[in-house]
Amino acid sequence: MIAHIIYWLLNGGNMMKYPRIDCPIDVTMSMIEGRWKCTILCKLLNNGPMRYNHLLKSIGGISPRIFTLQLKSLENDGLINRLVGQGHPVKVTYSVSEKGVSLVPVLKALQKWGLENTLYDKIMFDPGTVGISEQYTADRPYTEHQSIGITKDQQTS
Repeated sequence: MIAHIIYWLLNGGNMMKYPRIDCPIDVTMSMIEGRWKCTILCKLLNNGPMRYNHLLKSIGGISPRIFTLQLKSLENDGLINRLVGQGHPVKVTYSVSEKGVSLVPVLKALQKWGLENTLYDKIMFDPGTVGISEQYTADRPYTEHQSIGITKDQQTS
């Protein structure tokens, strides 16, 4: 309650800027909710650090404006790192932060639940792998491995 009052005072008495957070699950969900945030995290977890354009093209179907907003939100929440390189043109690289890596068990649990509870006859996953790699661990990140997701071939059989 004290945090709410302090936030209210710091924001000029405008509680509309303060997100509704009733429990720790709300906090976690507010950090990963959004159409593209989990996709961005999965791409970075599976592929390692990626440059802006490569990451954008690897996702597809997202506008650069929305992509940038999602990246900024993930960066502000401390889930990804943004490294600006020297030189011209400027090279911006994104990677998953330690805080982001700590979300892997949560994301894997959500992934498992989604795979077990989706209507496979109604939903088509992207071709190739879906989600976070089964072999992904914090001490062995960014290695070549299979996702625990469903491939397009497995969906039709």
